[in-house]
Formats: sequence, structure tokens, C-alpha cells
Amino acid sequence: MKAILLPLIAGVLLAQTPTIEQSLSLKTAAAPRFSPDGRFITYEVSEANWEGNFFETQIWMAMPGTGERYQLTHSKKSSSDARWAPDSKRLSFLSDRDGSRQIYMISPGGGEATQLTHVEGGVQAYEWSPDGHRIAFTSSGMLKAKAGDFETVDRDSNFSQISVVNVDPKGDNEKLQTESLTGGSQ
Repeated sequence: MKAILLPLIAGVLLAQTPTIEQSLSLKTAAAPRFSPDGRFITYEVSEANWEGNFFETQIWMAMPGTGERYQLTHSKKSSSDARWAPDSKRLSFLSDRDGSRQIYMISPGGGEATQLTHVEGGVQAYEWSPDGHRIAFTSSGMLKAKAGDFETVDRDSNFSQISVVNVDPKGDNEKLQTESLTGGSQ
């Protein structure tokens, strides 16, 4: 009896074991965040992009009250690290759609995202202010020094700095003002 059952069990187990390609093709959900008013949940869905040979992450939206869900971001590059504005009417996220990771903002109902930062070296981390009028962020870059008419750039010296971008809660973000709070430290 054991001689019959062991090959049968081994065959069933092997038939259920996914291949590496099947495993890599699975979509995974992560990073759920409730909106401050509790009406929405954002989450990230990652999947293999076989043509580009990388994993792509997009932001999805779910509404617990209705069970509705939909993909919020649709870029050729990844979008991640979604954060809610305190008023629950705006959502920010990081995306490398234009080369380096920058902060974007979008309505929870969808539409076109607005790029909030244009920082050489990209944004590392960020956080909304409690009043929803500013976003503080850290970025990395190259050390630049100016002496008279000459400017030197030390490409081997990376530094981090903290900056703040003012965000209009009404959505008029055409003339964003960014202020650097630190000059960079090694």
C-alpha cells in the first residue's frame, strides 16, 4: 500500500509546485493605508514586467463601504509609497516615471497626477504637514560649490537634504515653491 501511495502523493505535490516563472508572475498586494476619513484604502500591487525585465508597482484604491476597487496609477514606471493628505481629498505618491523618484499628487477618484517636486537625485522619503499645506521631503544630490564665476560639482560626495514644498489644498499647484531647509550634510 505504501508503495502505491508515496508515488501518488509525490506526484500531487510536484503538480502543485509552481515554476519560477509562475511564482514571479504572481501579483502581490502590499502597503495598505486608510484615508484619514476612513472611506478609502490605498494599496500597492506589484507584478513582473517581462518586456522591461523589472517589477512594476502601481497604486490601487479600495472602498470598504462598497467593495469597489480600481487601479489609480497607470504609468510605465512604478508608483509607490502613497500618503493621504490630512483632508482625505488628495493623495501623494512617489514615482520614477520621469527618471528619478519624485513626489506626485492625484485625486482619489483618479485623473492625471501632478508632479510636485523636480529634485536632482530624486526624493528619498516624505511626509505631509498636519495642516495639509506642505510636504517635507529628503533628497540626495551632488555637492556643489560656487567661487566667484566658477562652480564646482563633486560627483563623489552625495549628501541628503531636507526641503519643503508648499502645496495648495485647492489644487492650484502650477507655481510650486520649494524651500531647502538644510544645505546638505555628509
